[in-house]
Amino acid sequence: ERIKISFGSGGLHTVHKNEEYLSNSKEGVWTSDVESLYPSLLENYKFINPKIHEVLDIYSQKKKERIEAKRNKQTVINETLKLVLNSTTGLLDNTYSWLYSPGPIMGLRLTGQLILTRLLEECNLNSFSVISFNTDGAEVIIPIGRENEYLQVIKTIEDEFNLRFEHDQYKSIRYKTVNDYIAITTSNKIKVKGEFLYEKEIDKSNEFLIIPIAVKEYFTNNIPVETTINNHKNIFNFCCAKKIDKKYKVYHMEKQQQQLNRFYVSKKGGYLYKKKEGKNTLEHVFKESGIQIINNIPEKFPKDIDYQFYIKSARNIIKLFEKEQISLF
Repeated sequence: ERIKISFGSGGLHTVHKNEEYLSNSKEGVWTSDVESLYPSLLENYKFINPKIHEVLDIYSQKKKERIEAKRNKQTVINETLKLVLNSTTGLLDNTYSWLYSPGPIMGLRLTGQLILTRLLEECNLNSFSVISFNTDGAEVIIPIGRENEYLQVIKTIEDEFNLRFEHDQYKSIRYKTVNDYIAITTSNKIKVKGEFLYEKEIDKSNEFLIIPIAVKEYFTNNIPVETTINNHKNIFNFCCAKKIDKKYKVYHMEKQQQQLNRFYVSKKGGYLYKKKEGKNTLEHVFKESGIQIINNIPEKFPKDIDYQFYIKSARNIIKLFEKEQISLF
């Protein structure tokens, strides 16, 4: 089967739209990621300004420490060093950093894309179907009984480029896009990205988390979205926050509000608007429904939540896969 791949300065990825892949008795869905791709390429090919090559000695040591921490399940050390290593490659592309190396960092990214393209070539030559790429890894359909053949293909790439891959297997993976998916491994670990994130993250918007929570429960435990949403009692998972530029004034139910507001969708609420200085027209901040602002912790759980809004939103996500699913046989 053909796949569509997008090549960009940040990496390559496949183009997906509402696709579902399920393992079965004949074929399995494997995910194979390069272990520390950019750090490994930086170390192997010295993609850095030649005047500061000595930085790589320290970098290589930290990379070894991170891999060791990951294998020993030392989560804090692993995540801290991962941040250090990844931020270093980011600084190579930062004009204001003393590490700035525009040519080398472009070479690093292009090399990563070419390596994954080589993997695609080897998979095609050996009749393995690649269904997805995303910067540092691939998802591949492996017929039962041919697992060792696939691992030999991987070893060819590992040896050629001095890299190491790590593998897992999925019971299922559902892509809305390449950066929005939910996957369940054979060990029942749930992996999510983008719109399917169901836990708060500091650097994310965390909008209406009850929706991905309900979708996750539906796909992993076959629980109806109505059950999850109607029985949920954490009001903050029903909330969304919007911060409005100071060039605007914010209004809700004819009263001016602060620039940052947290709110939930309500059957009795009013619309949230903004008005630019010097203008008389109101613009919707959230046009889908009326809302209630909840900037402070409520004493009681609200009784006016518009549950149907959240149920409909969750159902709409699930319907995407019911219309255009791809099942393996």
